[in-house]
Amino acid sequence: MRKAEEIAKKLGLSHADYFTGTYRGVRFKINRHNNYNYLGSGGPQWDHSTWCYYIYLQQENFTPEDWLKVFETAPKTYDRSNGAKKIVRESGWLDSCDFHGGITWFKAECDPTLPEQVSLEVGCDYAHLWDMESGYRYEVDDILCDVKRTIDKLHETFAVRVWSRIDGTYHPEVEIEAYNAEAHKRLWPNEATKEAVA
Repeated sequence: MRKAEEIAKKLGLSHADYFTGTYRGVRFKINRHNNYNYLGSGGPQWDHSTWCYYIYLQQENFTPEDWLKVFETAPKTYDRSNGAKKIVRESGWLDSCDFHGGITWFKAECDPTLPEQVSLEVGCDYAHLWDMESGYRYEVDDILCDVKRTIDKLHETFAVRVWSRIDGTYHPEVEIEAYNAEAHKRLWPNEATKEAVA
C-alpha cells in the first residue's frame, strides 16, 4: 500500500483513483474509491474499493429530437409523508443504455455565458447488494468493458454526433473521419502540398 493510502486509512479518509478516456467520441471517467473503516464514526466497518463510471455528453452530441428524449429522464421531486422532498428519476431513454445496476448519478450543467449549451454527467456505481455478495471483485478492465457496452448502447439508442478534433463541430460518427480529413485540408491547404512535395 502506498504511503498516502496508509495515512488516509489511519485518519479514516477515503482515497480515490480515476481513469479517463474517450470511446466512439464519448468521454468517460472511471473512479475507484477506497473505503476504509470509519473509526469512531459508529457506522459500518468495511475495507473495499467501490467503482463508479460516468459518461460526459454535450447537447451538441444529439439531434434536437434526441435531446428531448434525453430529458425524459429528468429528476422529479415528490413530497414524502414526513414533509421532506424526495427526488427520483423517471425511467427513460438513457436508462436503456445498460448502466451497471441502472443510472445512479445524473447531473446537468450549463455555462452561464452560454445557457443554451448543456453538459451532462451520467453514471452508475458498483455498490449494489450483488456487488457486495460477489466481494466487490472488479478491476479497471472489468469497468472499462461496461463503459464500452454503455457507449455502444448509447449509439444504438441515439444518433450520437461526435466532436471534430479539427474545428470543434459535431457530426455523425460514421462521417467524422471523412469530415476531419476535409476540414484539415480546408484549414491547412499548404500542409498537404508540402507533404506531397516531400
